[in-house]
Amino acid sequence: NLMTGKLAASKRLAKPASHVAWSQSGNHYAVVIENQLTVYNAKSEVLRIIDSGSKILCMNFIKDDVVAVGCDNKLIHFYDCFSGELHHALSGHDARVRNMSLIDTGRGKSGLLCSASTDGRL
Repeated sequence: NLMTGKLAASKRLAKPASHVAWSQSGNHYAVVIENQLTVYNAKSEVLRIIDSGSKILCMNFIKDDVVAVGCDNKLIHFYDCFSGELHHALSGHDARVRNMSLIDTGRGKSGLLCSASTDGRL
């Protein structure tokens, strides 16, 4: 809890997580362990487990209910956090996707997703 400076919650995981991110609303968060993205509510109850089929190297919430994951297989996958449905798989890199950043353009709902890969391209 950043307001009080005290621990608000704790969750023991089976393996070390590589990434964690909160949704825009703060009502849920996602944790990455290898190929698996697990979405939890604020009480740390599992909402959905998604297997990407490839090692997840980065992730970003695009909307409150959509998360993008950059993978070892050179793709960015867009998943519905609650149904686990794959909305889209975006290709564009010749090597694994190492990082992503969502840029708010200030033009309403849409923004820009910038990705970087080990091929040296953005």
